[in-house]
Amino acid sequence: MITLSKSEKQALLVFTSVLVVAYGVQWLGPAGGAAPRFDYAPADSLYDVLAADTLVRTTETELKKNVRPPKTAEKKNRRRKKSIKKLPPLKSIDINSATKNDLVKLPHIGPVTARNILEYRRENGPFRSIRDLLKVKRIGPKTLEKISPFLLIGDTLK
Repeated sequence: MITLSKSEKQALLVFTSVLVVAYGVQWLGPAGGAAPRFDYAPADSLYDVLAADTLVRTTETELKKNVRPPKTAEKKNRRRKKSIKKLPPLKSIDINSATKNDLVKLPHIGPVTARNILEYRRENGPFRSIRDLLKVKRIGPKTLEKISPFLLIGDTLK
């Protein structure tokens, strides 16, 4: 037979008591029977009337303040437009004759990096190979890999 300590016996007694009470409540059901079903139709129609009034007031207030509610779709379109603007050029760019505007059209080349390319070209002369761009500040191997398909030196792709 299993021997239980005094505290274990008390815990077992409390557990069985709670179990019996819970079963009894479940068996007897709620006191007084089931609650009558509530008809929410009048409250819903009242809510619709009040909500419509609030919506009109809010819209009028926004118009007075000249404030537009935020539009997430509009923000997404702006992001798409930015990415469309940054598409690489359809034709290759001669790195030795490119302007700052031409260079900025390349992927991952912003105005600062374009300026660095032009400064390097002015100080060191024309580029002899595409790999010479690695000497330009802010251009590493990954950036060079992304822009090299769109670059040429003279009339040939390098």
